Amino acid sequence: DKTGADADFLAAGGHYQAVTEAWPEDSAAWNNWALMFSKRWDAERAEEDFVAAQDRYRRAVEAMPEDYKSWFNMGLLFASRWLDSRADEDFATADECNRKAVEAKPDMNDAWFNWALLFARRMETSHAEEDFVAADQRFQKAAAANSADHDTWYNWALLFAHRWETSGEEDDFIGASDRYERALAENPDDHKSWFNWGHLTSRRWRK
Repeated sequence: DKTGADADFLAAGGHYQAVTEAWPEDSAAWNNWALMFSKRWDAERAEEDFVAAQDRYRRAVEAMPEDYKSWFNMGLLFASRWLDSRADEDFATADECNRKAVEAKPDMNDAWFNWALLFARRMETSHAEEDFVAADQRFQKAAAANSADHDTWYNWALLFAHRWETSGEEDDFIGASDRYERALAENPDDHKSWFNWGHLTSRRWRK
């Protein structure tokens, strides 16, 4: 129940507080403590949880600047808030956190993927070529880090499909189709890829 969950949250926080007071250089403890507040912020959207999470992530990367997990998680936190706020400062912080994560761990598919997705989401409303290029480049890096990652290919296909809706260019249609095909090679039962590839093709037929 909620009372028990709240008690566990407070108890776990007390344990992490004790660890970080005794060993302030323990970046993993700061990161895990931050994750607790991040998860609660995701569920409840209370500003104090957001502030608590980012403060602890910052303590983690101060303790260990190459802590790619903390940079990655802080990037997720700010990207999630940017989806609500559309504030430039939230986007810029998410951008910087993902940059730091891949600088620390260049083969981290998840960080490249989330960084690509950040620009892809902005491109959906901005229709800016620089957002398309930034997303495309980062999806390339994500695929290079893990070529079997279905989500990379699927979301990369969506990027091209979205641009095709405004450009009508055959290269964008082919770019989307090729990536849907690759997503389905990784997961043949993926309903979303089949559906969206069909939708893309039917849209071209109607034009």
